[in-house]
Amino acid sequence: MLKLSRVSVATLTGGRIINHISNDARKFDRAFFQIHYLWLGPITLIVVTILALKLVGWPALLASGYVLLLIPSSILMGKQFGRTFLKVTHITDQRVRVTGEAVSGIRAIKMYAWEIPLSKMIKLIRRY
Repeated sequence: MLKLSRVSVATLTGGRIINHISNDARKFDRAFFQIHYLWLGPITLIVVTILALKLVGWPALLASGYVLLLIPSSILMGKQFGRTFLKVTHITDQRVRVTGEAVSGIRAIKMYAWEIPLSKMIKLIRRY
């Protein structure tokens, strides 16, 4: 959120700003606890492979090779999850925007009895 220009921030609605800030905070929180796996994972794999070689023998190398083969598929799944998360974020932004507009215009909604069409529209957005 801090990298956005003033012009970009001026075009965003309140709901999108809150959504961006909460997503940024969630990423920072998650990264803080998982950053250690970048150095801990390879060390663990080496130590476990050495211990398994002593206990089991050469099949331990097959198991370690299998673990190394899983890394590219994990990266691909992570990228797919990121794309899906962006889609979900876009839908959430839309729902927050509609709900915010409804709250700010609640008098007009009540005056013209638009509660049912509004609730149908919000339910339609939530379905996706």
